[in-house]
This record gives sequence, structure tokens and C-alpha cells, in this order.
Amino acid sequence: MQSDEFSTALAKIRPHTNSKLPHQRKPAQLLAALEATLEQNAGSSENSRQSPTAYFAALITTLEECILRKELSLDEGSTLAATLYLLAMVVPFVQPTVLRANLSKLYQTLPQLLPLALPNHAPPLRSLVSIFGSICSSMDQAMIQSTLNTTGNTPSATSVAIRQTLSSLLELTLDHRPKVRKRAAEVVKDILDSPPSPFIVHPWSHLVANWSCAVMAQSANSSVATGKKGTGEGIDRMIHLLAFLRTVPYIFSSSGSEMSSAGSEGHSTNVEMMTKYLLAAPKLSNAYLTQASYQLLTALFAKDEEETEEEDEEDESEDEDDAARRRLKAQEVLDTLIRSQPSKTDAQVAPYWLGVVGSSIIAALSSRQSSSQTPSALPKIWSVLWSYLDSNCAAATVKAATDALNAIAQSNCFAISECCGLEGTDISSIQSIVQLAERSLVSLAYADSMEEMLAILEVLISSTATRITRDREWTSMTLRELHDTIKSSSPFLPLLQTAVTLRNTKDFQYKEHVNGLITAFMRMIGVDGVLQRIPLGILPQERSKSSNQANAYLLPLIPPSHLTPLSHFVTHFIPLSESLWNLAENSEKEVEQKVYRVLMEQVWAAFPSYCWGCWDIAQSFTPELAERLTQVLYQEPGLRAPILRALRLIVESNTSVLQPFDSGSKLPYPVPYSEDEARDNIAYLKNQAKSWLAVLFNVFTSVEKDSRNLVGEVISVWASIANEPELAGAYRTVIGHLNQNLGTTASPTAQQDPETQKTNKTIVQMLDILLILIPYLPFPQLREVISLCLEKGVLTHPDGTIQKLGYRILARSVVRAHGIAELSEDEQARILEGILSKTGVDGDVATGAIKERLNFLAALIPGIPPSSLHLVILHLMEAIMGVKEHSEKARKAAFELLVVMGQKMKQGGTIRMDLLGGSSDSGGTTREASVE
Repeated sequence: MQSDEFSTALAKIRPHTNSKLPHQRKPAQLLAALEATLEQNAGSSENSRQSPTAYFAALITTLEECILRKELSLDEGSTLAATLYLLAMVVPFVQPTVLRANLSKLYQTLPQLLPLALPNHAPPLRSLVSIFGSICSSMDQAMIQSTLNTTGNTPSATSVAIRQTLSSLLELTLDHRPKVRKRAAEVVKDILDSPPSPFIVHPWSHLVANWSCAVMAQSANSSVATGKKGTGEGIDRMIHLLAFLRTVPYIFSSSGSEMSSAGSEGHSTNVEMMTKYLLAAPKLSNAYLTQASYQLLTALFAKDEEETEEEDEEDESEDEDDAARRRLKAQEVLDTLIRSQPSKTDAQVAPYWLGVVGSSIIAALSSRQSSSQTPSALPKIWSVLWSYLDSNCAAATVKAATDALNAIAQSNCFAISECCGLEGTDISSIQSIVQLAERSLVSLAYADSMEEMLAILEVLISSTATRITRDREWTSMTLRELHDTIKSSSPFLPLLQTAVTLRNTKDFQYKEHVNGLITAFMRMIGVDGVLQRIPLGILPQERSKSSNQANAYLLPLIPPSHLTPLSHFVTHFIPLSESLWNLAENSEKEVEQKVYRVLMEQVWAAFPSYCWGCWDIAQSFTPELAERLTQVLYQEPGLRAPILRALRLIVESNTSVLQPFDSGSKLPYPVPYSEDEARDNIAYLKNQAKSWLAVLFNVFTSVEKDSRNLVGEVISVWASIANEPELAGAYRTVIGHLNQNLGTTASPTAQQDPETQKTNKTIVQMLDILLILIPYLPFPQLREVISLCLEKGVLTHPDGTIQKLGYRILARSVVRAHGIAELSEDEQARILEGILSKTGVDGDVATGAIKERLNFLAALIPGIPPSSLHLVILHLMEAIMGVKEHSEKARKAAFELLVVMGQKMKQGGTIRMDLLGGSSDSGGTTREASVE
């Protein structure tokens, strides 16, 4: 790939040998001369003549000859300029080992050209910059360390030259010529981005940090000395410097100081000095410089936050000291920023100021502090940021203020105990923020920012709800006590009534955003807490009261998870559902009937949310509730889906605490209880597994094929927690139906008979359930399943669907057998051998079952013992014929089976010839076989 890129780069130069432009013509002519020389002098292959190393050597020789002959002109069309141009193009493709081997020669030749190019020759200067960049990026650890002079020995001439070149590159990042400045910045960034092994951050990073601080100090002093605010060479240098530093903020990280003699102290000094200069930059009255300063401060805080998250927990004392130092510095920065607050109408500076204030608040006041108290400064800072949501502010300013407030809302700045309103906590800080939001929501001055304000409040409430659910270490209260306290005492509660009042206002445009805020409140204070303050009012007797209005819009707003106890659904929504059902049945108007039924469906649609993370299972998920749910499942097909999802979630939310869905994956929603509580819940649910499996089997057999997936998922999760006796009872029920119906299998000619079709339907249903139960069956029952498929005519049944399920069950049984620890490898191999021998090569495979049979063979063959390779040969022709099937899926399965067979035969083994082709030769001829 790299060779192609190199050839393409050369091909772009060659056509310009007759160009009228000297800077195009001379490089092309020089390239042609070099290639002619290489072709004449090199007796090697074309590839070696075209290698970057050959061109590199020829160009270095040309460069040395130019210097020797004093041909030092860098004008357009000069040989030296063309040589540098070609060298800059070739060097990136040269192997680093080659560059390191020629390092001394390169630094004896190239640095002396910098003074010649610097004043008036920008193109050759850019070429030199590119060459130095490639050379520096190729250096190894030893070369880099030699430039730092950490040993106290006298540095070599090459080390000094490298260090001087680095200084020149850094100065060029401030050059007044945009192209030179851009190229130098890109080269330095590339060097720092490619640290030599084993460094994570380049050892030169602290040198660049030191240099940048020195430039800031010198430029600031120069600007003050001239007495011209906002203009001058010093201002321009600072702007160019900050533009460069924004691309490499990591040079101020602690890891970037590992090679510094001052260590972390040097890092602290650099960061503190740069922060001081950045905070002072707005005083120079240059809007662009102020913007750049705030942007770099934001980048520095973001980098600092990443380092905080990645700190090693093994040395807690050191981490705490470092964190305290960072918070103190961030607090100082924050105080300075608040004192230099820009005008609300300053659309040029305000957005960047808001960004750095938001970052500094999080760094100063969040995660590392105790959650017992909200910082006293937070309400004032929140108020300052909130003021930039004013309608007079530019759109960019409002967006920046929104982003800053959202970041604070999602952080740990607010004490969770105060957000919940626990007894004995000082909620004045939260109350002041709530009161500010209440005033703003009804103020004309903030009317244009209504959408942003509602979004910020939604993030604040939702983040609080997540923290309550995710972490309960901050309180010793039970979940019921905590829920009751939040529902009645949270300082955020006044916002709920204000938002609902706004929503009910005529022509209010932001109802969807209020809906989002109400959903967030349901997550925090529970559905019962919201309905306590905003009654649904959907029953006629409720609407008859003049003080109430229908709020049916609340039902679809119930979130997928919340802290409301299941008992609330049992005592409030189930009676409501029964009332709605009665109203629908007794109404004579078709429209009313539809309305009540839709409302009833919305009520039951909320049921799954009560079951995820349900913390009152033992008190509320009673046999009485189970009986009521069973009646609804049997009698109301339209309500089955939410009830089935609820039955799945009430188990999964507990099992996922103990065994997450996938390694490293997170739960779809936070669960408020511990592993011990989850085990207690599962132990309680196990007592109902037998009855629920029976109900689910009945539902499974009563629904259409397209609707069985969800029922099957519920059967699977309940089977996964069932005790062995309950699971065995369910299994016996399925096997009993199968034995009964398989014994009455009709001939192929009678398959259209209604009674036969009914029997086949029952067999298919039972096989589907059996397929679901297999992952949870112990080995004795698994062996019985295998025998059923092999000996009861499942694989030879006239119905193709039954055959297909039989092969699926066998394949899954084999996979399950591999996971049973009690079975040795020899026992597993014998089982596979027996299955393959009994399935044989049967011509009775239905067309619809061919793919399943091929997949079944592909699952079994890898596990057969080496002494039974005749089984592979026995089924080889079947796989070959499978690639000619009309079904694309069957053909694909056949190709995959052939690959599996080839891999098995490649491992080698024994073929028993007497067992091929039905031979009964008692000689037992065997042959060793393998495929290379």
C-alpha cells in the first residue's frame, strides 16, 4: 500500500519536465536525471531501483554536492530548492531504521540551510520543516533521551543540533506566513503524537510546554510595553501560539512530564503558569485572543478531567492530594472567570467564556467532593450562567449556556441528599435554583429560551433520578422510606406544578418538552408522586368535579423504569383498568368504547415499567396478582404483550444484577437493589415458576405462530430460574404430549386430513417449547430428548416443519451437552457418534428441512473422535449435493458444512472402510486419513 502511494507521488511530478513554471519544471527534471542515474548504475531489480531508500540516498548525495559546490540559491528553479522538495516527498516513505542510521549526516547537512530559507523562501522552508518532522518522528528512545541531557554528560553535536532544530520548528509555529505556520504546527503535532516506545506521551512535551509559557510571558510583556491594547506583534504571536496549543493540550498533562527533571512539580508549574497567562489574556482587549484563551482553558480542563477518571486507585493518598490540588486550582480559575464576566450581548467572547466556566465548575466542585453538601458557590454560579439564557443573547451564547448548565446538571455537583430532601439537610441551595427557574419560566425576558430551560431542568431531574437508583451508599434508608421521602420532600417539586400549569396554558408551544420534564419527575419521585399532584381524571366521576381536568396525556409519559412500587399499579391502575373495561362494555357509543379501550391499553402498557427493578416483589407480586394477570392473559389478547414483557422483565432485572447480559455490558436501566436483594427476589419468584410455566405453555399453544416469539422469551427466562423439580414437571408435560401425538402419525397421503393437521400443529407447538427448554435441562432429560428425535419418527415425519424442528433440537442438544461439566470428552464423542450413525444418509428429508439438517451436521462433526472419520465420509456426498439446492440458505449451509468437514479431515484420523456404503465386511479394514 505504501509502495503504491510512493509511486503515485512520483507519477504526479514526472509530467512537468517541460512546464513553464520553474518550481514545477526543475523538480521534474531532477527526478528524471536521478532515475536515469539509478537505472544506469544499479544492477538490481526494478523494485529496488524504485525503492524510497534508493531515491533518498541519491537525493542526499545531490544535496551534499550542492553544498560542496556552494550552489546555495533557493530561488524558484534552483537545484537546491528542487532537491529539498523531492526529499520532503521521499523521506516519509523511508524506513525509520534508515533515517536513524543517517541521522548524523542529516544533521550535519540540513540545519545550515534553515537560515538561508527562513527570510524569503517559504516553499523550501516548508520542505525543510517536513523533512525534519519525518526525521524526528523516526527517532527511538535513546536518541530522544540524548537531547534531554538528563545524565549531566556533555551532549553530542548531533543531540545539540536536534534540540536546536526543535526550537526552530516551534518558532515557525508562530511565523507570520500562514502556510509556513500551518505546516510547522502540523509537523510538531505529528512528532508529539508519535512518542517512541515505551512512552505514552512524548518526552519532548514538557519542552514544548516550557517554551509555550515563555512565549506567553514574553509576548504579554511586549504588548504591555508598547501600550497598544489589542494589537501588535505580541498579540499575534499569542494568537498563533494558542491556536497551536489547542491541538496538543496533552503537553500539560502529568504524564507528559515524566522525562522532566522537575517531574510532577514541573508539570504543575507549567499548567499554573499557562493558566495564569490565559486568564490575563482578556485584559489585552483582543476578542480573538480572548476566544483562543477560553478555548484552550476548556481543552485543559477536559484533559484534566480525563486524567482524573484514569487515576490509579492503588495509591489513594497520592491521588487524593493530586485531586485536591486540581480542585483548588480550578476553584481559583473559576473565581477569576466569574470576575471577568463578559457582556450578554458579546456574541464573540461569551460562548467561549461559558464553555470554560462550565468545565471549571465540574473540575472544582464535582465528583471528588463529598456528596453530603452542595457547594455554597454553586447557586450563584448557576444564576450567572442562567442569565445568559436571556432572550437578548445571541443563539451561540444561549447554546453555550445550555451546554454548560447541562454539564453541571449531569455532574455530581449537587448533593444527592439535598436533591431528595432528606430530613436534616440544608436544601436552600437547591431551592434558590428552583425559584430562579420558576421565575424564568413565566418571565417574558426568557420566553425565547423556553425550550432550553425545560431541557436543562429535564436533564437535572433525570440525572438526579439516575444517581438515586444507581448508588444507595449515601443513605441507610430502605427503598420504601427513600421513595416516600423524595415523593413528599424533594425541593424540586414546585417545578412540576409550574411546568404543568404552563402546559395547560392555551397555545403553549413546548408541550413535548414539558412532557419530557414530567417523565423525568416520574423517574425521580415515582409515578404515584406525579399522579398525587396531577390526577389523571379520566373517569366520568372524576371529570365531573370542576376542580379536575382530564390528564390522560400522562399515561404515555410513564418511563421504562422508575422507583414506583409495584403495589401502586396493583392498587391504582388495575382497578382503573377494570373501571375502563366496564365503561367500554356498557357504553352504547362506539367512539366512547374505542376511547376507553385505548386508555385501558395505555394503562397496561405501563405495567412492564413497574416490573423492571421492582423492589417490593415479595409484598406485591402475590399469587392473587398472578391469578388476575392469568385471567387477563387468557381473556384479553390485546393486553398480552405488555403483561408478557412485564413477566420477562421482573425476572431479567434480577438475574442481570447477578449475571449481566454480556461480558462488560451495562444494564439497559439502573436497578436500585443489591446482589443480595436480587437473590432474595429470585428465590421468591422461583416459588411461582411452576404455575407460570403452565400458564405460559397454554398461552404459547393458543397464539398464532407469528406471536410466539415473545411468549417463548418469557418461558425461557422463567425456566432459567425454575428449580429442577418444577422444570422436570414442565418437561414431562411437553414430552407426554409429544409421545401421545407422535404415536398417531398419519401416512403422507393423509396429511391434509383436519385431524392430522391438528395433531401436527400440537407436535410443532410442543417441539417449539422443547427447543426453548433445552438450555436448562440436565443430561438425563437431554438424552431422552435425543432419543425422542431419533427413535420416535421426528426426523422421518411427513411434515417438513416437524423434521426441521427435530434437527434444530438435536443440534441445540449437542451444544448443550458440550456445556455439561459432568460429561467427559469421551462420553460427548460417543454421543455424537451415536447420533450421526443413527441419522445416517436418509432420503426422507423434507425440502424445507434440508438447511436445518445441514446445520445440524455442521454442529456435530467438529466433535466426533478421530477414530470415526468414516462418519464424515458418510455424509460428504450429502454436503456436495446440498450446494445444488434451489434455496440460497440451504446452499450456504452446505458450503459451511463442507468447510467444517475439510477442517475435521485436516486434523487427521481413522476411516473404517467396513462402515462405508453399508458394507458388512467383518475384516474391519481401517485406513489412516488426513487432508493437507
